[in-house]
Amino acid sequence: MVGRNEVRLFLAPTTKGTRMRVRTSLAVGAGIALVLALATQATPKAAAMIGPPAMVSAPPSPLAATVPSFLLPVPAPEPTPEFTPVTIDPATYSLGHGPNIGDAVVLTYDDCPASATMYREVMEYARQQNIGLVIAPTGECYRWYLKQGLDLVQVARTNGQYVINHSDSHPNLKRLGYEKAKRQISGDVASDYGRPPYGAHNATVDKAYADAGIRQWLWDVDTEDWRGKSRQSVVNYTVANACKGCTVLMHLQHKGFSVTAIGQMKTGLEARGLVLCRAYRGWDNTGPVEPAPARLGDNALPC
Repeated sequence: MVGRNEVRLFLAPTTKGTRMRVRTSLAVGAGIALVLALATQATPKAAAMIGPPAMVSAPPSPLAATVPSFLLPVPAPEPTPEFTPVTIDPATYSLGHGPNIGDAVVLTYDDCPASATMYREVMEYARQQNIGLVIAPTGECYRWYLKQGLDLVQVARTNGQYVINHSDSHPNLKRLGYEKAKRQISGDVASDYGRPPYGAHNATVDKAYADAGIRQWLWDVDTEDWRGKSRQSVVNYTVANACKGCTVLMHLQHKGFSVTAIGQMKTGLEARGLVLCRAYRGWDNTGPVEPAPARLGDNALPC
């Protein structure tokens, strides 16, 4: 007899004519019914093979299996952070150091070169040696050489050298009124840095520079090469007196402006643990030498 809470399942007769009776409690539910259903189909061999389930790896991606690796999408590279140039703090700006706020020594040359050949040689040498010079020609000098087929400003900047204003005709600006002083510094050599001739400035000159949008840049070390000193004397004085971040004053027409003199200064300063400002290679100061900008803006000199 089958009870109220039981199920009787009759299977097909076996070879011995017996029948299998399975009784189970309804409390087990649908799960046991599934097991019983599988039992009706199992053969002795299949039943013997039943065991714990094996770990099965996920099938490979159909895309990876059918597409060559070199055709698969390439992940986009991480964006390079934009470089931010170092800027000048107007509150701590030094007339002597100018826009050079680092430790490098800056060699600067005023006025007018003695020859076009020497000028080109020095500009090319500075680029090859990764030296950044500051050239300050007068407007009259610039125009004279331009008539001879040499653009002093373009040649310098193309070689990664810096060019600043040095007035038009080299007067003492303190002896001029405001208007004349401003005209003197608003000539052919365009730059947002300038050096007043003789370093002479007062409140009127300062206003003329400020209104023209030009910062004044004087010097820390004066070699006094204009006194007729020999090349070796100028070199020795520079090496002995230069300091970290110093601006050294020399002149294009005197003995300190030559490939030999600059090379000796470089060697002597390095022996003292000092380095020269480097040629312009972009604001991040990396990569090959590039044409130097006409204006630095609020950016520090990238020495």
